[in-house]
Amino acid sequence: MSTVFVSGTSGGNGLNGAVPGQSGGVGGKGGNASAVAGSTIYATNNAFAYGGPGGAGGNGGTSTDPGGAGGAGGNATAQTITNIIISPYESIARATADGGAGGASGNTGNGGAGGKATGTSATAEGVTAEATSTATGGSGGTGQGAGFSGGAGGAVSGTGAIAVSTMLSGSADAEVTQTSGIGGWGLNGADGGAGASSTLTNAVAGMTDGGNLTLDQTAIGGNGGSTATGTGGRGGNAKSTLIFNDTTNATQSASITSGVVAAGGVGGGNGNLFTANSGNAEAVSTITGSQVVTSSATADGGANYGTGGAGGEAIAQSTATGATVYSDATAAAGEEARGPAGASATATGNASGGTVTASAKTEPLAGQVFLLQSTATASVSGSSTAIAKSFSQAGLPGFITSGQAVALGLGLPNPLTTQAILTNNPKISAAFGPTPTVLAMEELGGGYATGGTGAETSTSMVSFSASLLAADMAQDLKIGLFGGTYTGSSAGVTGVTLDISANGATLVDESFSSGAAAAAYFHNHAIDLGSLGGSLYSSGVLDVMAQLTVTTDSAGSGFYGKLAISG
Repeated sequence: MSTVFVSGTSGGNGLNGAVPGQSGGVGGKGGNASAVAGSTIYATNNAFAYGGPGGAGGNGGTSTDPGGAGGAGGNATAQTITNIIISPYESIARATADGGAGGASGNTGNGGAGGKATGTSATAEGVTAEATSTATGGSGGTGQGAGFSGGAGGAVSGTGAIAVSTMLSGSADAEVTQTSGIGGWGLNGADGGAGASSTLTNAVAGMTDGGNLTLDQTAIGGNGGSTATGTGGRGGNAKSTLIFNDTTNATQSASITSGVVAAGGVGGGNGNLFTANSGNAEAVSTITGSQVVTSSATADGGANYGTGGAGGEAIAQSTATGATVYSDATAAAGEEARGPAGASATATGNASGGTVTASAKTEPLAGQVFLLQSTATASVSGSSTAIAKSFSQAGLPGFITSGQAVALGLGLPNPLTTQAILTNNPKISAAFGPTPTVLAMEELGGGYATGGTGAETSTSMVSFSASLLAADMAQDLKIGLFGGTYTGSSAGVTGVTLDISANGATLVDESFSSGAAAAAYFHNHAIDLGSLGGSLYSSGVLDVMAQLTVTTDSAGSGFYGKLAISG
């Protein structure tokens, strides 16, 4: 095994002001670090590079004289190559680079910026191969005083990994994790520093000859810096995109598994719990292979635990093309995500077999509804797409009648949306009463896959959790069904089943043998599910789940319907 460690030197501290009226000196920049390891002899090669920390700024000559800014952290880069194609041992290459931390300011001043981590790469080639590359931006230094801020988190870019197996049926694994630096703290009125953003595009690649290829790619935005009395720093965004086509390689893999992840940074807070906005997250995985393909995209918006700021939105898209495919997209908006910037997940599969699953979650926190989840699942035959979306305090998204499985959830819809629905559905309006509390609106549905063969079944589900207030206990739980629509031939929809439960108890279980019958049930139809004051709801929490299963057997056929839930 060959291992190379390189550390940058620490930046010098700024001088303190020697006499009243003299400012403190600026801290020195941390030293850069570059580590390179490579071998055709050793089966494992490691390269570690750590940027040096920035120096602290000096204090002013008196407590009222300006202090010096903190020095920036040193930058870091690491590269390693392992190439032992004739050895019986696994070829392993690991590269790690961490930017140095920014220095703290003097008695007043800005914190130093975190060091960058750029161009970090690992390449492994052998009978089996594993390449891992990790890059982390340096943390911003602490800033002090009104009008100043903590240092910005260190930027990250250019991280990559390539793994190639040269043995028949050998495996290869390429993995990249790229984390942006966090913003520095703000003291004595200074603002928190901004977290840096992280973007990865096609950062991993590989090849096997009939073996298993694994590609994992993760981008993480830096957290914003917190502060005592200033303004917190914004959380960094994260975007991770992987488009990989194994069929263009010289040899193809028997199976390909991708894991593409993006996680937004958390917005910084202050002593009064006011927070900055958190970072958004977008993950895209598009994988093409000749045999089994498993594609996964996961996006997690940055959480937001205070007031004022918003949680990050999340968008996940997964597409798998092969003989048998499993495509999964999962999006979770950060706590306190509001409006149309919620969670959206789309999973597509192009094959003769497999499944597609899309899941979306948001935790609005503001208002009664504190958790909303949507999940859509369909079998793959031809080209199949599952769509799941979760929003809060917004308008109902446009009606979707094209996906093989669709689940849309909207918590606490805005008043204009509620009024429009009730106006167009007078029976539901009458049942809900003059001043209803509409907790959620939903769309559920499913249809036949493009190019599909035989009977197909899709399942869509939306669930939410809400706190019950004292006034709610005097109300009934009511469901309004509307907007029922079948596409293609009514007879092509061979089965529709609707299940609705509350706190684990089944309250609605209805089945229909055609699209027309289901559409009639979902037409201006109100159902009173009983009092919220009963023992079923004694915990003070309402958990409602609505699930729709649709079976179709002909091209263009499908059924889609909407629900409004009032308590």
